[in-house]
Amino acid sequence: MSQGSLGFKLVRMAFAVMVDFSGLITVVEKLVETIELQEDIEATKDEQSRIQAVVKILQTNKASSKLSKLWESATRMRAWLGNEKNVLAAEAEKKFPMQELHLTDEEKQGLTEEQINEAEQRKTDEEHARVKVLREEEEVALLE
Repeated sequence: MSQGSLGFKLVRMAFAVMVDFSGLITVVEKLVETIELQEDIEATKDEQSRIQAVVKILQTNKASSKLSKLWESATRMRAWLGNEKNVLAAEAEKKFPMQELHLTDEEKQGLTEEQINEAEQRKTDEEHARVKVLREEEEVALLE
């Protein structure tokens, strides 16, 4: 799942919770029914015309301004969560820096250059995987 679709999913989930807590579930259900029952929307092939028809229905509803404000809040929440995640990730990176690992001279003895490179790459990859897990655990711990 791309970051954009994940972010949009987060906004929809936050919006759904806000709508539920605001007691607007039945209003949203009725709006969805109204939009689905509009034959002119269904018959219109032009995407822009469909959007305008839906917007017109939404504007005639008394709760549309409340729903709009909830959507805006959910959208701001997405940006806030993104910023918080970046802050937590930066703190975890400082605590657990990534580094390349090299073989000691003793470990290199008897190996070809290619074998040394492969062994160092494997060692570095294992270290990066370990550090990634530590960073994720640190981010979770910072959230709690």
